[in-house]
This record gives sequence, structure tokens and C-alpha cells, in this order.
Amino acid sequence: MPTLTELFNALALPPESSIQNTELSACPIPGIAHHRIAKNSTGQPILLIKTLSDVEPLPPPLRLENLSVVHGVRCKIWQAGRVVEEDTFEVLICLSQEAAIRNQFLGVGVPFLNCLKASPSPQQVSHFLGMLVELFRALSQPARKSVQGLWGELFLIARASNIETMLTSWHVDPNETCDFSNGACRIEVKCRLGRERKHHFSLEQLSPPEHAIAIVASICTERVGGGSSISDLLSTVRTRVAGNFALLFRLESVVAATLGATLPRVLDDAFDHEMAQETLKFFDAVAVPKPGGNIPREVSHLQFVADLTNVQSIELGVRPDMTGLLHAVQPA
Repeated sequence: MPTLTELFNALALPPESSIQNTELSACPIPGIAHHRIAKNSTGQPILLIKTLSDVEPLPPPLRLENLSVVHGVRCKIWQAGRVVEEDTFEVLICLSQEAAIRNQFLGVGVPFLNCLKASPSPQQVSHFLGMLVELFRALSQPARKSVQGLWGELFLIARASNIETMLTSWHVDPNETCDFSNGACRIEVKCRLGRERKHHFSLEQLSPPEHAIAIVASICTERVGGGSSISDLLSTVRTRVAGNFALLFRLESVVAATLGATLPRVLDDAFDHEMAQETLKFFDAVAVPKPGGNIPREVSHLQFVADLTNVQSIELGVRPDMTGLLHAVQPA
């Protein structure tokens, strides 16, 4: 089955005389035939959503930096130089000229539309649009973590035996204390450029609540032109959870919130996958060197660098508490 990007690329431009965003070149989306992938006269990608009924009064249009939403638009559909269809749709337009943003728009289109099914209610469409708007609003914000930091997290997710547990345990806010949290278990991922196993920590990351387990996943890698990119890892994860709308949306949301406006520039940043695989080690947080002594209660957000070179790593597979998240993170 062709992807949404392939369908969009195959569309011809509508005639130059066509009215932008109401006269469009479009085709049905396989398996979701009531909705359309479309292209306007300037070549922008558009999703046309057919709803179950009209809503009066119509909600006001919305325009973000990369996304425009217009409700109840009467559209003429062009194919092979003639109008073949005329109907009313919700019109979602990707405004960006950046290929990465357009691919993001088209990449989330199918799972979103699969969730809506054919002729959704206005309430379903409203819920869908709200999530899509939040996703694209995040793409206009500053990045909140380094590229290799996100790469390390995606690397761990992509290789995991239980990718569903990994994604549901993944932080929604990139600034949360730990990257993965599930019940009493937390995993913090540290991805270092070069072979020195020195990582930045906050004291909170190494001080889990009583009866909780905190594990540090330490990765060493390097930037390499022919390595595994953010985009490559995303494709792997998307394929493994295809059909699960909630997990796909969580994946896209965390990536958008983490990379923000830098997403178009860093998706192709590549790192040494083999080196990461070779150097991946797990450490018990209590064994990581940290400031000692009586730290006053009034002191918080204490950050430092710890060298794990001489710290004994652990084998998760032989732990007696090898359940839940610790089991999920093991390789497939």
C-alpha cells in the first residue's frame, strides 16, 4: 500500500486558474476512502476530512506557523484536468516548505485518519484536530534536549522486546526527572559522544523514592555520516507500532516536544548504531558516584558529572526483580 507521501507526490497540481484551497488535486486514501490527500495550486499538502454532519455555526479557522485548519469548506476535486467531485470537508493544510515538517504532517495523517474511520462525528474530528494542533504547536518551540539525548532514547525503544511498554513509560515532558517510568521502576538514558563514560546527572535522577528501582542506561556513540539517524529510528518504531494510534501519537508528541523547531534540521543527524550497541551498559543508580555528606534540604536541582568507567555494570536479565519495564527494555 502506498504511503501518504507517495500518494501526495503522485498528485498533479490543479490548474493555475483554480481557487487555492477550494479547488484541489486529490485522491482517496486507501482504506480510508471517505477522506482525501490533496494538493493545492502552490503544491502544499492537504488533508480533507469528511464528517458525518455539518456543524452550525462553524468553528473559526485556525492558523499556526506550520498548520492551517479551515472548517466546512466546499471543495472541487480535480483529476486529469477536470472536476470529478464536489463536497464539503474539514481542510488541514501544511504551510511549511520544510520537507521534514511536511513528512511529519503526512506521516501522522494515516494513523490519525485511521482513528477517525469513515465519516466521523464533529466531536471526533474536534478531538483529532486538538491533538494535531498541539503536535504542530510544539514544532514552533525551542528544543528541550540534545539531539543525541533523544537518539539514545529512541535507540533503546527501537531495540526493546516490548516496545508498547517502553512507549507508554516514556516521559511526556522531556524535562521530567527520568526518561522512562513505570510503577516502581525508572530508567534514565545517558548518551555520550565519544568513548568516555562521563555523564551529566541531577541528584534527583539518582535518588529514587523508597522501594523504587532506578537504572541508568549508558550509551557511547559518535556522529557518522552513514550511521543510524533520528529519522531511521523513528521509522523503525513507527513500523513496530503501526495500527496503534495512541502509541503513534505519543511517539510523535514526545519527538515534537523534544526537538521543537529544530526538527527539520536534525532528523538526518546520524550516529554510530554499532558503537551504541557495543557500549550499552546498565548501572544501578545507587552505585553511580554522587556528592556525599549532609546536603541541606534547601539545596535542590544539584547537577554534576559522574564517571562510570570504574562502576560495576549490571545484567538486567539475571535480576530477581526482572519484570515490567526492566523486562521490556531487553532486546527483541
